Amino acid sequence: MRDLHASQIKAAVEAVKARKEVNEVYFVACGGSQAVLMAGQYMFDKESSIPSHVYTANEFVYDTPKRLNENSVVISCSHSGNTPETVEATKLARSKGALTICLSNLEGSPLWEAAEYPVHYDWALVSHYGCHLWSTCLMGHWHLACVSDKQYLDRKSVV
Repeated sequence: MRDLHASQIKAAVEAVKARKEVNEVYFVACGGSQAVLMAGQYMFDKESSIPSHVYTANEFVYDTPKRLNENSVVISCSHSGNTPETVEATKLARSKGALTICLSNLEGSPLWEAAEYPVHYDWALVSHYGCHLWSTCLMGHWHLACVSDKQYLDRKSVV
């Protein structure tokens, strides 16, 4: 993971820590990007008492969770940063006051602009570079799971 990625994750983690309360975490994406986010839900389920949910971006937009509000965190992902449904879901979450974090390979993309805290990951055609995406996502998910749960922070030092 590059220093840039670590600093972007740190900014997102600090924003979550600054929230007085986090009641729900939503992971929103399409296709392979959604598969990447499923590891995040697993980490939240194992490390935090805060409920987390994985949604397809289209489902999130057209069947918006009733509990989506200013106490929510929404983590979206699109490799290209151009997936229309994911961009729209991120904008919707932000309009409801949720803290929005996105993962994308393309800085300056529509998704990058829609989220408050964009996190870049490296990608290349050589398969071992895919590990950059997974390590960036997993490290970020773990930190967020730990810091969103204030009770967890009382028990362990994570950041």
